[in-house]
Amino acid sequence: AADVHSPFAGDIDGDGCAEIIVGTAGSDAQGYRVFAIDDPVNSTNCGVLNIEEEALGKGFEFKAVGRGIYLFMPNEAQVSLTLYDAQGRLIQKLYDGVLTSGGHTFSPNLEARGVYMVLLRYQGGMKSLKLIS
Repeated sequence: AADVHSPFAGDIDGDGCAEIIVGTAGSDAQGYRVFAIDDPVNSTNCGVLNIEEEALGKGFEFKAVGRGIYLFMPNEAQVSLTLYDAQGRLIQKLYDGVLTSGGHTFSPNLEARGVYMVLLRYQGGMKSLKLIS
């Protein structure tokens, strides 16, 4: 049986519903596989995730732009932004502190090609984002 590494839940496809993301050992060149378990009926704005985003304010944005991350905060907030590889290992702490309102761009140090997860933690919730380099 394959080992399961660091499972977590987050909205990786932007539909407002949490997906379950896990990494397992694999036989491919990178040595691992990432699986995301999504809802089968393409639901949107599912419960708690939709409410949590409202805590950040209307107009909040969190998206991948090329190899970088764009975050628009309508209000000042305490946030933590971290980058993980597909096996769930912490690669880089991008930001931890009070982020002012407005647009912010982050450029993670992506030395290896692959799939990464960016986690944004804030009071009352968490959002995740898939980043491919």
